[in-house]
Amino acid sequence: TLAALYKTAGTDIRLPTNTQLKRGSRGTVVSDLQKKLTTLGFFNGPITGYYGRITQAAVIKFQRAKGLPVDGVAGPNTLFVINGGSINSATELRRGNRGTAVTKLQQRMRELKVYNGPVTGFYGRLTEAGVIKFQRLRGLPVTGIADSRTLSDLAKNPNDKDILTNVTELRPGSNGESVKQLQNRLTELGLYKGPVTGYYGKLTETAVKEYQLSRELPANGIADSRTLSALRGNSSGIAVAASIITPLKRGSSGTRVNSLQNRLIYLGYYKGLKDGVFGPATEAALKRYQRDKGLLPSGIADAKTFSSLAPR
Repeated sequence: TLAALYKTAGTDIRLPTNTQLKRGSRGTVVSDLQKKLTTLGFFNGPITGYYGRITQAAVIKFQRAKGLPVDGVAGPNTLFVINGGSINSATELRRGNRGTAVTKLQQRMRELKVYNGPVTGFYGRLTEAGVIKFQRLRGLPVTGIADSRTLSDLAKNPNDKDILTNVTELRPGSNGESVKQLQNRLTELGLYKGPVTGYYGKLTETAVKEYQLSRELPANGIADSRTLSALRGNSSGIAVAASIITPLKRGSSGTRVNSLQNRLIYLGYYKGLKDGVFGPATEAALKRYQRDKGLLPSGIADAKTFSSLAPR
C-alpha cells in the first residue's frame, strides 16, 4: 500500500538541521519531514509538502516522546533527533529538554557553584537560572540557553580562576565576575581608581581607553579581544607598554590623538576640539603639561610623556 511505501521511504532521508519548519511551511523538505515521521510511526496523514495541523501534531508527539521542548516547531534540535541523533549529543540545550545531557549540565554547574538545585535531568527554571548566572560570569550573551559556546565554556578547566581568559569582549553595560577581573587588572596597572563593582560603567570605560592609548590600540573604550589579550600579558605597569610606543606629534591624527586630547582635557590642559587631529592647540597644551611635569617641552607625545600621562 501507499502507507507502507511511505514507511520505508523515509529510512534514507536526511533532513537539513540548519533550518526551522513550522505551521505554514511548505516544500520538498516538509514532504521529507512527513515521510520521516511516517517511518518513525508519528505521522499517518497524506504526504502533501504542507506543514499543517496534522504535521504539527505529529511533531509535538515526537517531541514529547524524545524529551524535546514541545512547541510543534521542527527546529535544529528536533530535526537532528528525527535524523537519528541523540538529544544527549545535541549542540544546544534549553528549557524543556530532559535526559542525560541535562543531567551532565546540572552536575557541571554544581561543580562550578552556579547551580544548587537537584540533579533531575530536566531543564527547568532552576537550570535556566544557573545557565544565566554562568553566562553572566563568563561575559557570554545572557540567554538562559546552553548553546554551543556556553557548553564549550562549561567544559573548560574549573580550576582556571582567571575568568578574563575565557572572555572575548566586554563593553559598557556588561556586568559580572569578568568585569571585576577587568577592573582589578586595570587597578594593578594604575589606570582604574574606582570601586570594583563588576559593572562596566563610565569609570571602567575611561580606564580601558587610557590603557588602549598606552598600547597603541584603537581607543574605543571597549575591552575587545585585542585589548583583553594585551591585558593578560601585561602585569608590570603602564611604563612597559609606553616604552614601545610610536610618538605622536603635530600632524598626527586618529584615535590615539583623540584619546590624548581627552586625557589633556581631563587634566585641565586642553580646551580645544576633540577632533583626533594633533594641531597647534594640542601641541601647546602638551608643552604646558610637559613643563609642569619636568619633562622636555618638545610638544611630542613620546614614551616618557605617555608614561606620565597615565593615571597613577
